[in-house]
Amino acid sequence: MVYVNRGEGLARPLRPDSPVILGETPDTVASDSLGLFHHIDEAHSQAVHDQMGMYFEQNPQTLPLDLYQQWATIAWKTRHGTDASVLRFGDKLDEELTELKQALNELAGNNSDQSKEHVTQELGDVLWVATAAATNAGATMDGAIKARAYEYVMGIRVIDGPDSRPPRWHAAGVAAATSFGPVTIQHIRAVIDNGFDNYPSPVMNVYGEDDNPGFDDVYMDLFVKAHLLHRTAADQYGIDPNTGEARGDLIMHSAFDIAARQTINPLLADIVLLTALIAHRATGGSLTDIVTENVRKVSGRAKQGLVDKADGARPDELK
Repeated sequence: MVYVNRGEGLARPLRPDSPVILGETPDTVASDSLGLFHHIDEAHSQAVHDQMGMYFEQNPQTLPLDLYQQWATIAWKTRHGTDASVLRFGDKLDEELTELKQALNELAGNNSDQSKEHVTQELGDVLWVATAAATNAGATMDGAIKARAYEYVMGIRVIDGPDSRPPRWHAAGVAAATSFGPVTIQHIRAVIDNGFDNYPSPVMNVYGEDDNPGFDDVYMDLFVKAHLLHRTAADQYGIDPNTGEARGDLIMHSAFDIAARQTINPLLADIVLLTALIAHRATGGSLTDIVTENVRKVSGRAKQGLVDKADGARPDELK
């Protein structure tokens, strides 16, 4: 199978790995009354939103992350599975990463509850945009996290003098990697709470464990992986990530598309872990806080057609 970049619209057909991803006919998806696009239709979006609300009311830590991914496909300003969405989410990632860095700098200078809340909000925005960008490229969050967790737990040892042992978070990582059910927020929280660190390589020996880690290095890792996700998605679609122009000479084999997904899936998994890790270290919070606040804010903006800052002034509760 060979994909030829057409230069307009859909650069290549998405081949879905799960019902979360659109198939080969995204042009049939109509926008809603606010001009926003939905995965499948508004009724499906509402059903996903209602299901999310059920988890938030009962126990948000049991929220499956594949349901969060479905929620992240609601109310896009560009059609799913298109060049326009690749470029939009790339620009949004730049914007949100900058705002997160500003919030972290603010927190370093003023360790107040307000500053911590600001960091939580910006972490949610980064996670939401990265999830949407990866979904547009065919990623599946549940499978991505399980596969990445397996890579992290296989073979890793902490060297302690003449002895070695698994890191403290090893059992939690195994639980996430081997879960027969969907990966939930609780799986991620257990890994983070037990001292997960963003080691340079997922399979390595670690000399000691830091009991007082910072978050600057974690932000840099998040920054690099978010940008790599965008660049890989742009390559997959056959467009220049900076200009948005089609690479007309590109002939993309299905093997390259598969390779791109194999890169994007672990990047998405790492972004989930890194946002949760920054929350833990910077604010004492968790992925539960990030997702809960982000769903509240983004859902409110979508209902009012205020997805972007340029859409109009937002009320204070949605800023």
